[in-house]
Amino acid sequence: MVMETLKDIIALGNAAANAGEPLVNNWPQVRGALLMLGRAAGGPDKVQTSTFHIQFPASFDALSTDQQSLIPNRHVYRTARAQVSLLFWPSGEIEDPWEHLRTLIRRSGREEIERGLPGLSEPAKAAGMNPADIRTNWVWSLDAERGVLSDDQLQRRAERERKKQPKAKLSSSVRQRLRRGVTVFNELFDLPEVAKSGLLPPDPIGPPPDYDRQGRRIYSLPPTLARYQAAAIQGPKSGLQQVWQAICVSGSFGMPKDPVADDLLIKNTWRLITQLPESITGVSDTTWHQYVSRVRRVLLPHVTLPVPEHLPAWLKDMIDSRKERLPLQALWRLMCERDMVDATPDDLLHLATWRELWGDIPSGVKRRTWATYEGKSRKLMVSCSDAGVDPYRVVTRVWTELSKEAKAALDPIRRTAERALMRPLDLTSEWVSAQGLEPAQQAQVTDALREVFFMSALVCRPIPVSDPAEVAWSALRAAMKAQGIRTMGLADISGPAIDDGKAPNDLSLDWGIDAATKMVLHKRTKFSMQLHKLDSLLSIPDLATMLYAEPIGPLPDLARGRKNEPPVQIIRQTDAVTATHKRRPSTCREARATVRKVWKEATRVGANAEINTLGELLLAAGALDLDQRTRRKAARLQEDLLIHKEAL
Repeated sequence: MVMETLKDIIALGNAAANAGEPLVNNWPQVRGALLMLGRAAGGPDKVQTSTFHIQFPASFDALSTDQQSLIPNRHVYRTARAQVSLLFWPSGEIEDPWEHLRTLIRRSGREEIERGLPGLSEPAKAAGMNPADIRTNWVWSLDAERGVLSDDQLQRRAERERKKQPKAKLSSSVRQRLRRGVTVFNELFDLPEVAKSGLLPPDPIGPPPDYDRQGRRIYSLPPTLARYQAAAIQGPKSGLQQVWQAICVSGSFGMPKDPVADDLLIKNTWRLITQLPESITGVSDTTWHQYVSRVRRVLLPHVTLPVPEHLPAWLKDMIDSRKERLPLQALWRLMCERDMVDATPDDLLHLATWRELWGDIPSGVKRRTWATYEGKSRKLMVSCSDAGVDPYRVVTRVWTELSKEAKAALDPIRRTAERALMRPLDLTSEWVSAQGLEPAQQAQVTDALREVFFMSALVCRPIPVSDPAEVAWSALRAAMKAQGIRTMGLADISGPAIDDGKAPNDLSLDWGIDAATKMVLHKRTKFSMQLHKLDSLLSIPDLATMLYAEPIGPLPDLARGRKNEPPVQIIRQTDAVTATHKRRPSTCREARATVRKVWKEATRVGANAEINTLGELLLAAGALDLDQRTRRKAARLQEDLLIHKEAL
């Protein structure tokens, strides 16, 4: 008999029951379900078996209002539909994998699995997933696992409240229902018939995530961070787990799967980590500050980025005592905050840059302490810069060059302005108003500044000089003054150069030698010193365009019969040592000068007769009568010589 409609199934079932071989054990209940569904559709003959699941979908709400009125409630509908669907299994009419799975469960007699499975099957069906599509990550990302209620659950809670029934902790109950569904779903892998059906995924669902005391999911440390924590003295108390938990909860950092210390300590990233709100961290701001402080100490040994706590090598080389370490640490912290980690001493000593670096005093630092840090670090930077321009001297020199009247009128603010590295033309009315001057003094200062601004705005009439070389030297002199560089002694070079018709950009070593041979010894010495000063100006972009392209370098010794010059091989060894360590040109010249001083003293006491190498000369320096600074430089050069020999 062909079963095309529900009417055919009812007829076949009645005949089988009368013959003592019912289609199912509970045929009376199934027949009632067939009649109820057939009545809702207008009669059992109106329901085709091939379209049964279309006419009667899984959701009760998908039925029409008339059909719903003919069925007692959604639970009765769900039960009746399931009973009828079981009749379609032998005939191959069941196309829903969930129905197939449910039939196999019933055949195995595991009713507890069927009762618990909806906790997982319902969200899977809502997502359009078959049993074989379910994966661990998807299951534990469901709203039910996070305690988020569905619309049906919210509706049931509203009904309970309307009926004044006891409140249930739904956020826990929905999670428990899901986990119960996962448990029974994994038990299906132990049923041979189900396991062979191909309805299940490749692997059982993995264990659920853990949660902290605030009920939030716990994220395990990635491998690299876990190694950092294991190596830390504090171990699990380092705070790394708490910080990583907050990073994952926030979901706004875009960290790689296995981050390293550099990924966390990038300036902008670390700033966001320290500013995470209590709703993300789960602890008070004070406790969070302790966590991030501990974590930073744990990460610092593994970081490769420039960080304020790690001084670079070129700054470490300047430290001789704690008094120098603290100012340099403050300077390096300022450089890191402003992304100036690659800046050179000359870059830092630019007036505007240095003023901006040290302009704001950090909270908790005394003004006097901050001024001490600024002064010491500035002197150290000047000592190792190529140009040797001190921004404080640039400012004080401008104030010194004011007229007597302007100096007297601006005296109430002069020292404050100089400490702030501000020249008269850098001052504003707002800055003057903030100094707390008396009204009469403020008016006096304002009038004087107005006069200074007016005078600086005047266009100076050019000096009528017909000689192009003299014009070029005058322009260089003005440019040096604008940079705050002293021009005293420049005439020792500009005079001979103008006599020979040479502009600053026409100078060369050959001209220098030729001019020096015409001078007496003391003038020749001054001439050589000023040439060295001009070479140092090549590092200043605004002046380099007005000078020759390459440094002229030291002039050869033109004095005959000079007895105090070290042997050539010792000078060559000195140059080789400084070249090995890649020292700056200024450091190389300083090394040569140190060697000459030691040799001169050795010659004076008659100890130079047995000295043939640089090592012998530096070894003898300890017994010579040298000043402390020269003795220290000689010892440092001796250490460099030992490293140089080891490198060979």
